[in-house]
Amino acid sequence: MNQPHSQEGILDTSNTPKGPLQADIRRGNVLELEVTTRCNLRCPPCARVVFEDTWVHSDMSRVRFNHILHHAARFETIYFRGWGEPLMHPRFPEMLHAIQTARVRVVVSTNGIVPFPEELLPLVHLLEFRMGCGDARVFENQHPGRRFNTVLFNIARVCLWKLNHGTNFPKIRLQFTKNRFTLHRLQDYIELAGQFKPVQVQLSQPGFHVREIDEAGVLPGDIPDEEMRRIDTELEEIAREEGVDLVQAENEGHCLFNPIEHIFVNWKGQISPCKYTLPPVADQHFTVYNRGRIHDFRCVDLANSARPFDFSKWHLKVRNKFTPSVLHKESSNGSNTLPAICSAICSNVQT
Repeated sequence: MNQPHSQEGILDTSNTPKGPLQADIRRGNVLELEVTTRCNLRCPPCARVVFEDTWVHSDMSRVRFNHILHHAARFETIYFRGWGEPLMHPRFPEMLHAIQTARVRVVVSTNGIVPFPEELLPLVHLLEFRMGCGDARVFENQHPGRRFNTVLFNIARVCLWKLNHGTNFPKIRLQFTKNRFTLHRLQDYIELAGQFKPVQVQLSQPGFHVREIDEAGVLPGDIPDEEMRRIDTELEEIAREEGVDLVQAENEGHCLFNPIEHIFVNWKGQISPCKYTLPPVADQHFTVYNRGRIHDFRCVDLANSARPFDFSKWHLKVRNKFTPSVLHKESSNGSNTLPAICSAICSNVQT
């Protein structure tokens, strides 16, 4: 396992790039930033567990973060997520403070296992808790030695801090997995979420499956459309009763993917459309299940690994690669191209 990089200080403005960065170019919407590939959970459906033999465990270095920081103002939102748990980066507090210089909205996605530092809460616009399941028995069976109540307590701590400080920020979003295995528990999940007064609850239908069993859980499966509509209507009614803003059928990886507006930067400073096209595996290859078949792919790095990527050229690069005809082209020969990956992993790609 690679050891985290030794870092002394995060923000270094002595080598701030000049010239093109000052140009008036189009601002992006979301920069998803992976500051670590390490995690304190071993979720069975996660690629980190399935590909553990080739998984690279590492943290983003100071130099890489500084380079990204210089470009952060080009985006409206910096979304700390990726394949790891952001709070595990030893310098995450310094990163969060440094990113404030970009004057962007900050969203942090966490699994809630460790308390979010109270001194950092004023710096965050939205705090997303990746719950997966909302059931103590299932959670603790999947994560031996972890207590589901710990996650609930850490969410409650944030709610109490907001109450004591008279603020609505950070907003809280809770995310649960919606598949055939959780479908009949979702009512309980929504009622649980209502206790924390979240700004939103997402019922996410993952589109990235590295285990056959998870791919088998895709909805609707053999559930009749009429029954699915009845269940969805029932869940929406429960959400209204609980005062919860519910978002259903949210494919967390790909269905809202727009390469012009959303990019992913991993711990190495490489760029890809989203985290699902660039998992941190040493051999740069991964497999996914789709419609009962297994597909082999190579990681997609749209940057130049030899030197820091120039974000000012990003939109030109994606315009050339992601034309409507390319995005909608079906892969007939299984070639290892970006459209082939998107067609295999994504249920819907927006242009």
